[in-house]
Amino acid sequence: MPPLPTPELPGGTPDKVWISDQALAASDAVTLFVERARAVRPDFALTPANGTTVARICRRLDGIPLALELAAVRLRAMSVEQVLERLDDRFRLLAHGNRAAASRQQTLQALIDWSYDLCTAPEQALWQRASVFSGGFELAAAEQVCAGEGIMAEDVLDLVDALVDKSILSVERHSDPRYRMLESIRSTAAAGSPRPGSRPHCGAGTATTSSKSPRRPTATGSASTRSRGRPGCGARTPTCARRWSSA
Repeated sequence: MPPLPTPELPGGTPDKVWISDQALAASDAVTLFVERARAVRPDFALTPANGTTVARICRRLDGIPLALELAAVRLRAMSVEQVLERLDDRFRLLAHGNRAAASRQQTLQALIDWSYDLCTAPEQALWQRASVFSGGFELAAAEQVCAGEGIMAEDVLDLVDALVDKSILSVERHSDPRYRMLESIRSTAAAGSPRPGSRPHCGAGTATTSSKSPRRPTATGSASTRSRGRPGCGARTPTCARRWSSA
């Protein structure tokens, strides 16, 4: 299931931001979170005091339905503020789902592993390499940074399109579309480790820029397109990607 729309957050400091009831009610992500929260806490309700926090949880979790459901279950023993504070370690927080469900629906990490295994080897390699873009990227950036080691530059478009189709990448519509990897997915692959807390399976390359060709990054170091079928190996470090993300 693709990510659900999340409410836009207005500018300002977190303790001064206020989101209207209409904006919250219009968000499918917020609606799902509240429904699942009421299943474990029948008295739970959106209020002016917790509405912004709920919206932030939904955005931090990229509107991923399973992630929202697992976070809502935590309200059985936690407040919404505590859930939000612990999302930096989301894979540990969201690791206790319905044991009667399919394995991929029990934890956030299992869902990402399952999605990764559905991808072809070139799609997996692009997934890993694109994870270095923390602020989104355009197609030209992907062709420069992600090509090589089994991926031709002319194949990057089709691979990006495949990851959009699989809801691994989202598209921000501008004159030149920008692509963004969901943060929950990017944080796993960019860490260079298939599972949070474990050691990387292989060394990550370092993307640098040649002085003779300022638009063509070169990579040094070892990389692998796949290590035990999980995201994490072969991703470039962010040196070059930061330049493209901020362009």
